[in-house]
Amino acid sequence: MRKPAKFRLLFLVVAITSYWLASFIMPDTVPDAISWLDNQSPWFVLGNVLWLKLFTSTGLFFVFVPVCYWFFVIKAGEQPVWKIIMILSLSSLVARYQYPEQIAQYFEFIMYLRYPIMAVLLIIELFLMYTIVKSLWNARSLSGDPRIHACIKYAEKLANSGLSSKEKSKLEKERALALAFAYEPTSWYYAIKYFSRNHVKNIANIKLLSAHRIHLVLAILALVGGAYLCYWLLFDFSQTLAIVIATFVSYSITMIVANHRASRHHSLYLMDEHLVINDSLWALLVVDVNKIASLQTIESEQGESEKSLDQDQDQLKIGRGDANVRLTFTEPQSFFTGMGMTCDKVESVNLSVDTPEQVRFEVNKIRS
Repeated sequence: MRKPAKFRLLFLVVAITSYWLASFIMPDTVPDAISWLDNQSPWFVLGNVLWLKLFTSTGLFFVFVPVCYWFFVIKAGEQPVWKIIMILSLSSLVARYQYPEQIAQYFEFIMYLRYPIMAVLLIIELFLMYTIVKSLWNARSLSGDPRIHACIKYAEKLANSGLSSKEKSKLEKERALALAFAYEPTSWYYAIKYFSRNHVKNIANIKLLSAHRIHLVLAILALVGGAYLCYWLLFDFSQTLAIVIATFVSYSITMIVANHRASRHHSLYLMDEHLVINDSLWALLVVDVNKIASLQTIESEQGESEKSLDQDQDQLKIGRGDANVRLTFTEPQSFFTGMGMTCDKVESVNLSVDTPEQVRFEVNKIRS
């Protein structure tokens, strides 16, 4: 596992632990600050257990977790600085429902905003439906995965050496948004066999767990169980909300089926002189074959063992088992994860495929 992925997992553990700990130590009530300080020095606040618990919880919410996010995700993963807003918003949401009533009452003004917020959410939902329908309609004329067309289109724009840093940053944000929206038509494209009947053939199969049918069955069962659990937990609170959430969760079945079919039938192929690597449906790497500096296979390199391909733990590895193909690039390539929302730069990738020599032959045929 590469360091950025390790740090993201580490941050996830730290964040969950911190939120749980803050919720655990958060006092149910605190003394009224003004009346309590009438006859005492302000410094005595630090000697009160309730105030110490409140300050500690607040520090975990708004200092410790954001700082960890800064170092573990933004710095380690070379992510945009603006993403710190995401974790601050999450901390605010969690803290809002954990503060004692004396403090939480200052958030009562939010209740007056519920109708404008509902209107905005409705507009967003309608816009999302419009975007989905439009994306599906536009994707009908594309021959292949809509995500690949978006990647190739923006890769050509970003290759312009005359771009300023501001223009480059804008294009990268547009690419991330385009990829995110492309996932909806992509899920339908792969989920329904008829849509992908003319898909480019694989040059090899990456050994992915999601390619097995038992994985598909277990994932569908987990989805059904998750939808039922959401409905059961929310039914007493709001039957309408329970139905909406359960339906939304159930809708993910298209993504699960698409994930299986992409992993099983379309994990590694060539399209428009680009090598497409699908690490299931959640991660994607599209590389211009002319930017592949070298391609090594264990069969072709005498004296090289499987372990030598895996010796660098920080290198990106896709596929289960020992790697038998290594691709090295002339310049760092964009590896998209989290449905296109996260982009890491990689200089090489190790693959575990069923026919490594076929990969070497097909790629070298295009390069020549």
